[in-house]
Amino acid sequence: MLEYLRPDNLEDALLTLTEQPCTLLAGGTDFYPARVGKKITENVLDLSGIRGLRSIQETVKEVMVYDKGCSTYDLPRNVVEEIGLPLSASHPQDVTHYMGLYFMASRGAQLVESVQI
Repeated sequence: MLEYLRPDNLEDALLTLTEQPCTLLAGGTDFYPARVGKKITENVLDLSGIRGLRSIQETVKEVMVYDKGCSTYDLPRNVVEEIGLPLSASHPQDVTHYMGLYFMASRGAQLVESVQI
């Protein structure tokens, strides 16, 4: 039986992940559009109830973001119209990708050209 879980603390969320596989939900902007018209076939662990995870820390100066390693789904307006969704469901990848990077940079993250491990 599939489960929708929404813990209110990080410890319970981590315990759940050790007990069963779950798809993490943290807002749903990628989760729901990818499943329009489809049955949900996995357990869902909704992180929105965990107060400490509700926002990005005030400064992220020690975070390095490699833009080619970041992704977001692409749901252009013409596809939204074709499948009959409201226009508010459109999510053009080229624009939203850079909005996320801009947000991170405005908080102090360093945008990097390459990654070496």
